[in-house]
Amino acid sequence: MTDRAQRPFWIHQFIEYVVGFALIAFGFQDTHPVVPAVVGVVVVINAAVVHGPFGAFRLISRRIHRWVDVIVMAFLVFAAVQPWVEMSSLGRLALIGIVVPLAFSWWYTDWGTRAERKQRRAAQGSQRSEDIGTTAGRKAAEYYKAGKKMIDRDD
Repeated sequence: MTDRAQRPFWIHQFIEYVVGFALIAFGFQDTHPVVPAVVGVVVVINAAVVHGPFGAFRLISRRIHRWVDVIVMAFLVFAAVQPWVEMSSLGRLALIGIVVPLAFSWWYTDWGTRAERKQRRAAQGSQRSEDIGTTAGRKAAEYYKAGKKMIDRDD
């Protein structure tokens, strides 16, 4: 387990849908719509086929999807720099720019299922959370006793 913050997989999947539909919408607005629209469809299909909360078809596991995401991001960069299909410069910039939120989302995603995350947290945090609870209880008792002593002295 890493020290970086881990977000649930549903956030990652939701971001993929938003980015994919944004690319499709951008393609319809662009003068050369083919590449942004096709890439947007690829991103949406990638989000739809994974076994996750927002998965429409649930064909591939999260572990496989993790590495398919890297391929999709590389495909976005390749589609932006390819010379064969005509594209506007704004379209190229959008494709490269859209890799940033996808990569950020990819990096900070917890790829485990809910059961795996729950098991991992239980194994990691049970002793720590127990220690925190014990310490808090002892401190509360000390403050109560100190307050009671102060009240008794005043009488």
